[in-house]
Amino acid sequence: MYVDLNMVRAGVVDHPSEWKWGGYHEIQKPKTRYRLVDHDALRRFLNVATTEDLAETHRRWVDSQLQNGWARQAHFSRSLAVGSEAFIKKVKTEMGGRALGRRVMEVNDSEFQLKETIAEYRSEGRKQPETTSQGMPDTNMIPWNGENSLDA
Repeated sequence: MYVDLNMVRAGVVDHPSEWKWGGYHEIQKPKTRYRLVDHDALRRFLNVATTEDLAETHRRWVDSQLQNGWARQAHFSRSLAVGSEAFIKKVKTEMGGRALGRRVMEVNDSEFQLKETIAEYRSEGRKQPETTSQGMPDTNMIPWNGENSLDA
């Protein structure tokens, strides 16, 4: 459902049903071929009896979010992946070398996320270059005494 609201949050549409390329239609009007959503697995996971019940439950969740506000959930917006610990570890493994520098973090008892490791600019423990009285690093300066020219 979080993804269903992306185009609403972006201001492109007022309701996810207006975005024909979104996942909202995958649940509301399931295709018989080329499906993106495994409805049987999703129904079992959510303990919903029928495809119609799944669509109604999904519709209520989306409408509730639209009525009550849909603030961004940082652990979704700022993560590469969110899910169970096993899922996150699988994603990280499948990423291979692209997973270097990414870390698995626990959100709560049953939810984990895969995040970028971000070093803060001028973070603790990093040696900073010496600066001049103007605050510029000495390493970024070209000596200039007024007589020399770069064009010479």
